[in-house]
Amino acid sequence: MTHTQQSPEQLDAAILSWTQELAPHGIFTTDRDLRITSWNRWLENHSSIRADQVVGRHLVEVIPSLVDRRLDDYFADALRGEVKVLSRALHGHLLPFPPPISGTRFERMQQSARIAPLLLEGKVCGTITVIEDVTEREWQAAGLRASEERFRIMADTVPDIIYVTDAEGRFEFLNHRFYELTGRPPGSGLGSDWLNVTHPDDAEGVRAARKDSLQTGSPFSAEVRVRNKEGRYRWFISRAWPVCDENQRVVRWFGASTDIHDLKETQLALAKAEGELKNHAAGLEQAVAERTAELREIIAHLESFSYTVAHDLRAPIRAMESYSQILLQELDPGLGTEHKAMLTNIGRAARHLDALTRDLLNYTKVSTRDVQLEPVQVEDILHNVMAMNPALQAPRTMVAVVRPIHTVIAQPTLLGQCLSNLLDNAVKFVVPNVVPRIVIRSEIRDRTVRLWIEDNGIGMDPASQRKIFGIFERARAATDYPGTGIGLAIVAKALERMRGAYGVESEPGKGSRFWIELSSAS
Repeated sequence: MTHTQQSPEQLDAAILSWTQELAPHGIFTTDRDLRITSWNRWLENHSSIRADQVVGRHLVEVIPSLVDRRLDDYFADALRGEVKVLSRALHGHLLPFPPPISGTRFERMQQSARIAPLLLEGKVCGTITVIEDVTEREWQAAGLRASEERFRIMADTVPDIIYVTDAEGRFEFLNHRFYELTGRPPGSGLGSDWLNVTHPDDAEGVRAARKDSLQTGSPFSAEVRVRNKEGRYRWFISRAWPVCDENQRVVRWFGASTDIHDLKETQLALAKAEGELKNHAAGLEQAVAERTAELREIIAHLESFSYTVAHDLRAPIRAMESYSQILLQELDPGLGTEHKAMLTNIGRAARHLDALTRDLLNYTKVSTRDVQLEPVQVEDILHNVMAMNPALQAPRTMVAVVRPIHTVIAQPTLLGQCLSNLLDNAVKFVVPNVVPRIVIRSEIRDRTVRLWIEDNGIGMDPASQRKIFGIFERARAATDYPGTGIGLAIVAKALERMRGAYGVESEPGKGSRFWIELSSAS
């Protein structure tokens, strides 16, 4: 068998041909007259133009837009021995091919290209052009840029300070709220840390919390006073979650700082007021009584304010969580792991802060003792109340019980007090010399039972109905109908403790229909 000896030029030509066909890029060559001499398979696939349709034709004849875009000059430079690189950022594309990916904003395939002289024995014999499709990369980059921009917009809309630090706690990102609060020029906070803006007395606590978080990888949390642009300090709670690499080493922290100044001041004032209350308890009886009343009023106002502040804090927290969830759902395909972790941490931080706020609300509620609720037979309670009160018995009063009286969930003693006070009022507030007539009935309303106590008394106007359940409030002067004005307030408080409701329907001169509503036991 004989073998045909191939020249080096033939081998080079064969290698070039195979390289062109197998390359994952577009490659074409021209002679010195810019007539196309090769057009590889990648170009055929993406342009729908076969090699035999373009080989031998002038490059500008095949791609006329090169002249309009002044890109033919690059090929002239290559014939003079220069290598030219066309970036996607400046030119978008060299050859006007359709985009390989649907659903993008690009009208053409995004390309980077390298145009170089084609050498033969050290002399320029033409040009060679290599085209890389960068559409997918640019689409992902555009999506990432849009995601980052949305993140920045979201971070700048929330009232909290949103920040990202490196592993040592130096700021890499700070939202607009930080600069608005501190009065620093935008960008000036990068590279610094919290110690530059916190109260000197809080510095040691910040260092200790950060050291513990770095050593254990647990979330960072600290209450600090941050200096504002007026030089005054405001209380913030700062929380940050670690972002770890594949070796579980902390590489950065993502955090949020919430302004809790009003809440903190309220808590401090409340603690101070409670301390004063205890200290004055050992004084003279009259002084204690006067001071106790004053302090209790202060505490009531402070706790009411604390309750309002806590509710106001929940609105931005819920917004933060909602925004993070929306971003995760809408941008998931284009987000990197790090950005997903950041958005997840936003949601986690929001949920943690929301739970903290709810606990605060529970703390501020006044509760004198535990109320154990249980199924109660209302008719038995009514029987006992009427048996112990002669004023509710015939012939002094006519009481009609319309059966069945449904069973409720209540506390027996509190329910007995409610019924006793309501029946006492029904007997008391009648025209003189008129026999009181009372009708007691119940009705099922969804999952509750409404118990009605209807009388033939003097009734009341709408203005009185709105205030009658308040303490010391009365519908009639004490000179006409004696009493303390506390009875219906006790009813209101008892129903509140039993998670019930209450109300009245009445007209002057036409009697009243009081009602209480409790959960049904059936």
